[in-house]
Parts: sequence; structure tokens; C-alpha cells
Amino acid sequence: MSTLLIQIDEKSIFLGIPEEERPRIRHMYNSNEVAENLAEQLMYSIIRLCSTLPNIVLQDTCVVLVVDLFLMKAILWMYSALTATLSAGSKDALVIDIGWYETKIIPIADLKVLSNLIHISNKSTISVIKYMHECLVAVCAASDPTNASRADLVPLSFQGLLSSLLNSSVYPYADLDIPFTMNAEETVRMFHNSPRNLMTLASKASHHTSQETHLLFDNCQNDRVKLQPWIPAACLDSLFHGTDSTHLDLVEQALPNLLQKVIQLLPMDLRRPLSKKILLIGPLASIPGMLERWNHEMIARGMPVHCLQSHYQNPFHAWYGATISCKSQMGDLNMHSSSTSAEYAKQKLPPSPMLYFNSQYSRGIPLPEWWFPQI
Repeated sequence: MSTLLIQIDEKSIFLGIPEEERPRIRHMYNSNEVAENLAEQLMYSIIRLCSTLPNIVLQDTCVVLVVDLFLMKAILWMYSALTATLSAGSKDALVIDIGWYETKIIPIADLKVLSNLIHISNKSTISVIKYMHECLVAVCAASDPTNASRADLVPLSFQGLLSSLLNSSVYPYADLDIPFTMNAEETVRMFHNSPRNLMTLASKASHHTSQETHLLFDNCQNDRVKLQPWIPAACLDSLFHGTDSTHLDLVEQALPNLLQKVIQLLPMDLRRPLSKKILLIGPLASIPGMLERWNHEMIARGMPVHCLQSHYQNPFHAWYGATISCKSQMGDLNMHSSSTSAEYAKQKLPPSPMLYFNSQYSRGIPLPEWWFPQI
């Protein structure tokens, strides 16, 4: 039996074989039309991938659905935290997931999500982009005070600004992974698939010359924009500045305040081990200076921590952790297994929020209790 691994995140579907280091197919989809568009893209991708595999029949394929982040909150919106913990070679961690629309601080003990201790903030990649856009406008207004109110003074389109957060200077992956990075065209497509209320953030095309543009950004031949030193600093400032720790609205607090709150709420026997393995994941996790800033901020609060970047950071997000999960639970299942032994082994798989088979959906078996976050 061959296993097809499918990972779904906010904007993309990744398909491939767990034994391989990277997915074979990536599709972007429109999150505004999840019910129809996602199913259509998923089926098209499965058929396309299966047609490339030797000796495989689609109806006999065990499809493992790996669902990530906010799109299907009732299923596995915390999945990236679990795979990050696996990727770090641990069963316990405190995961800071800086996503597109929210940041989640998620305690994990023995690969179990402590759902009642999860805290969420609206400080996110989108809020960082807003802040950076304001910084660009301010910089341009300062250089041309006669037109200080004009938003089109920004020397790069907003799409380019978004692209700068998604290039190799943020994600330090190897050259062989470059085909899976987002180029300018893909980034623009992703931006236009975002909710309509974000479209108002798009700035007009620049009227500046290319020479002036280079003052802020280095344009590369591969259509990727290299981050300048002030940009990571602006990103960090927008995440680490906020209301003080006594403010009742946790959503508006700086992320270190939120982390401090989570640590203080942890049971005493978990505080020390979890504070020694804090994993940063999400689109902004690899920004230069991120780890140092976290450590400095927490030491200033009298709570020394040990922050790490989960080493699966790459364009296909949790693929590494997902394949670890599949291999550990699928055991010896492979293409040459008989259908009888494969079905028996599949029934023996332990319950896990990281592995759930389509046959269980089709038989109408209800999702287990641990599948849902506690509210």
C-alpha cells in the first residue's frame, strides 16, 4: 500500500510521499471559497500525483489528511505546533506560532496540546505588514515633505513588500528547495486571494525610479526582494511592542507579555521544561534577531527561557514533522504490503491528532474528543 500525504495550510496544498524529503506537488487555493475550491483543487492534485506514481490505484491509496492552521478550526488548527515539536526531537515544548492572521502560544506536554492554556494574539504577519507599510510611507514622506500625505510615495508596491517577507532572506532553506519558494507572481496571486478587507492595504505602484527603489530594497534577477536591515527591526518592534502586562485585553499585548502569562499559568512541574524549549514557527519565525530579542525580553521579566527555531522551517511548512508522524505510526506499511495485512495494520494505529484516515470519515465514525480545542 502506498501512502499519499496531504498537507493543507492557509494558502497552499502540498502532496507527496512521506518517505520523500519534500512534497511533489504544491497548489495555491482561494481561502474565500473553501467549501468548493479546496475540494476541487484537492481532487485534481490527488489525481495528478497518482498518475505520476508507478503501480498505484487511486481507490486503494490510503490518504492521510494533514490539516493546518485556521481554515478548518474544528479539526487540526494546532497541527503545526505538534509537528514542530516532533521536528525538534521532543515531546514537550512551548510553541509560538506566528501566523498570517494571529499568533498562538501553545503548550505541548507529551505530544498533547494543553488546549485550555493556549493564548491567542492578533499580532501577526498581517499586522507586521501593516506596520512596515506605515514605516515605508513615513520614510518616503520624510524624503519628500511636500507630498507627505501621498500614499503612492512608497517606493515599492505592497505586493513587493509582502514578497520580501517570504523570500530566502527570511527562510534560510537550501538552494535545492528554491523551486518551492514564492516568486513575485505567486505572492501577488496569494495576496489577491486574501480577504477583501486586506485589499485596502495595497499601495499604488511606485512613481520612483529604480535607483531610488534600491535605497530600500535590493532587486534580484530571480524576482525576489532581499530584506534590508531596518525591515527585520520593524517586524520585531511591531510584535514586541504593545500594552503592558496588566492590561486586561491579552489580544493587544506584546507577545512577550503573552508568553509570560502562559508560563505563569502552567503547572509547576511543566514550567521549567517547557520554558527551556520554546519553538518559534510561522512566516516570521526566521527573521534575523528574533531569537535574541525573545531571550532578552524574557530575561528582562525575570523569566529566562531558551528559544529555538524549529528546524523544519521551510516553504512547505510542517512537511518534515508530518513525515516523521506518518513513519512512526504507519510502521512497516509499504507499497508491497497485501491489502489484508495493510488493513489490519491500519486498524491497529493508535489515535492521534496527526493521523486520521479518510475511511474513518466515510464510515461516519465521530472525531475523537482530543480532535477539538477546549473553549
